[in-house]
Amino acid sequence: MDTISARIKSIGIRARLAWAYTIVFAALFAVAFTSVYFIFEQYRKREFFQRMKDKTLTTYKLFVEVDEIDVKTLALLDKNTINSLSEQKIELFDSSFQLIYSSIGESSSTFPLHIVKKLKSGASEVVDFDDKYELVGIKFLYKGHTYFGLARAFDRYGKSKLAFLSGALFVVYVVVVGLLIALSLFLSRSITKPLVKLTTEIGQFSPENLSLRIENPKSQDEVALLTSKFNELLDKLEKAFKFQYHFIHHVSHELKTPLAVLISNAETALSGNDSDNQRSSLLYIKSGLMEISNIINAMIDISKVENQISDSTLRPTRIDELIFECIDEIVYLNNESRFDINLDERLVESELLTVKGNTRMLKMALMNLLKNAVYYSVQGSALVTLQRGNNSIEIIIANDGESILPNEQDKLFSHLFRGENSRNKKGFGIGLVLVKRIVKLHHGSVAYKLEEGLNQFIVSIPIAQPPSSVA
Repeated sequence: MDTISARIKSIGIRARLAWAYTIVFAALFAVAFTSVYFIFEQYRKREFFQRMKDKTLTTYKLFVEVDEIDVKTLALLDKNTINSLSEQKIELFDSSFQLIYSSIGESSSTFPLHIVKKLKSGASEVVDFDDKYELVGIKFLYKGHTYFGLARAFDRYGKSKLAFLSGALFVVYVVVVGLLIALSLFLSRSITKPLVKLTTEIGQFSPENLSLRIENPKSQDEVALLTSKFNELLDKLEKAFKFQYHFIHHVSHELKTPLAVLISNAETALSGNDSDNQRSSLLYIKSGLMEISNIINAMIDISKVENQISDSTLRPTRIDELIFECIDEIVYLNNESRFDINLDERLVESELLTVKGNTRMLKMALMNLLKNAVYYSVQGSALVTLQRGNNSIEIIIANDGESILPNEQDKLFSHLFRGENSRNKKGFGIGLVLVKRIVKLHHGSVAYKLEEGLNQFIVSIPIAQPPSSVA
């Protein structure tokens, strides 16, 4: 059994489809043709039994009810009638089952005893058959007297037709199965052709040509859906490879300079005897190590939000309280930072300020935007506006720093991208990537626009409650 199962699994889809079509429809046709044969056989029996009963009834009426006809005349009529049955034998009996008439035949018929017993026990009609003949027994009532008729005959023409039908059905079945095999091969080839094409095109992909895409078929079937999903997978895979390439390139570039400087300072500190210079070198080394640590931590944070957020970490969060918490921490670290808060009057209810999300991740995103706002600001200040959107809360963080060039705005949320406005500013181009990832995982959006000379980052996050409960 295991060997058969293994062989079946090793057969290709095209061959399996062809065999499946052939076996299923061949079985259905076999059942249909067999049913036709047996239905015709039952019809032949009923029709022949009815003819025998009619013949027996006619013989009885002529013998019993017509006085002018005697036994010899009836025998001659029975022998020469055009409706005579092949090898027929008819016998009539009185109430005591004494033979009163026997048709002309090759020999005296001996009927099975169980037919006689059933008639004696009260049955009005009995039908039966043996290897060759059909048998009929009938009970008659005439003027208070009981008579019995027994008939036997061979259905030569009916069985000849049945034999012809069986041969015709067999020939038709063989032809149909042959056509089924050809049609199954054609259909299986037609069905699997898109899959074979898809497999061939997939085999052409490699890490060197991930930009290739499979042509979407014109149909709207499962193969088209599979092609679409595979192209989506290729998009994600290409982005992952590009991210890996840019990650290695930029991180190696960002780490190369501070590491070289740290090594140089370490060598200077080791070669000198001045304690002040050693302390200054060690402080510089500490600052450089913290910078490298920040790069590594930022990359780890991005890798943590690459996947979906677990539902167990989602909880109702007041976005205004989260913003104030971030502002307090920024001001504590740099007391020169200033923030102006503008709260929409429509957000008077706490439900409109509540979102469902991961508090730590949301704080990480808001912290990045708020720190960037004051860091890139001319006056070290930022304007934070909270307003109601379409079933969402919008957070607008603006500053008066140098604007981002139009040709750089599309790349603003790309991995490790830094614009012209970040020259002479420390950073790695990671923060906005992290912000976009976190907001997207919360089914929100983040965008940049320049309005009235201010850089504005607009974050939109769905509110926790449905509109009907907060209207």
